[in-house]
Amino acid sequence: MLDTEAQTVPLPPPQAIYHSRVDDKGRLKVPRDFENYLRSLPDPHFFVTTLDERVARIYSRANWLENARLFEECHEDVDELEEVAFLTRVYGAESPLDKDGRILIPPQLRRKLGLENQPVWVGYFKGAVEVYSEAVYQEMMQRAPVNLKEKVKALRRRGLK
Repeated sequence: MLDTEAQTVPLPPPQAIYHSRVDDKGRLKVPRDFENYLRSLPDPHFFVTTLDERVARIYSRANWLENARLFEECHEDVDELEEVAFLTRVYGAESPLDKDGRILIPPQLRRKLGLENQPVWVGYFKGAVEVYSEAVYQEMMQRAPVNLKEKVKALRRRGLK
């Protein structure tokens, strides 16, 4: 674990996508860079859920509470918001990071996403650690390079360096 005196602010989240595995008990072995990042956060509790029934998302408690506040306070697109909030609660659960760098994926979520006792891919995007099944990862690998030159040009116009 990191030295708490030297660690006054959380580490930045890792930018790469790593290969890992969910074991037969439903625990994700968090890649070392992600483990260091998660352990650097001030609160050791996490909320594991999905927003799209395709990708598991591991939120810090602070980030998840911001989402929960949005669900409670937003008065636009109420039906859509209620449906997403409902699904996040159906599939979600709080889960700590254990001493061995594993985090439990809730049973209903890992069954829905096909993560039980499987290899997975782990990345960080928009405030959460994401866990991709092999099938979703392969689909994204097929889709991402399509029209890549045009995608990069458009992003450069927006400031991509």
